[in-house]
Amino acid sequence: MSQRLKHGPCGSPPITLYEAVIEAICITEQQSKKKQIELEINIDKDHFVKFEKTSFINLVFNNLITNAIKFSFPNSRITLESTRKRNTVELSIRDYGIGMPPQMIDDIFDISKTTSRSGTDEEQETGYGMPLVKKFMLAYGGNINVKSVEKAGDSTKHGTEVILSFLCDA
Repeated sequence: MSQRLKHGPCGSPPITLYEAVIEAICITEQQSKKKQIELEINIDKDHFVKFEKTSFINLVFNNLITNAIKFSFPNSRITLESTRKRNTVELSIRDYGIGMPPQMIDDIFDISKTTSRSGTDEEQETGYGMPLVKKFMLAYGGNINVKSVEKAGDSTKHGTEVILSFLCDA
């Protein structure tokens, strides 16, 4: 009986989305602890996707989880969830923070537009991360989608969800 071996770039062993996310979370652990933000992780350990590990961990995921922490309220949570859809795997990064106005969502991937603002604890931002994230996702053969509801008054249905779509490494 033959067995199909999966290989990453240059024959390196494959890495699951779960392994990459856990490795990346270690980088930002102090930020989430400082704001007492709970990370709820629901990522399938069998989701193998196509990406370059170093750029995904250090640029793509690090940027997205840092943003989620930055714009979350202290003592809140961020959910990370993966789902398989045909030949893709989607990774959702969902915070329950201040959200974004519709115009900011329209401009978030445009490097020529100003989209920077302070976080919930006055953390600073440059506004350059999301255009880079999109470039890398497209280079991986994937995509990125952002949904957001800006916090208004005592509303509880606010926050941002970033959905990364990856090709499966089946």
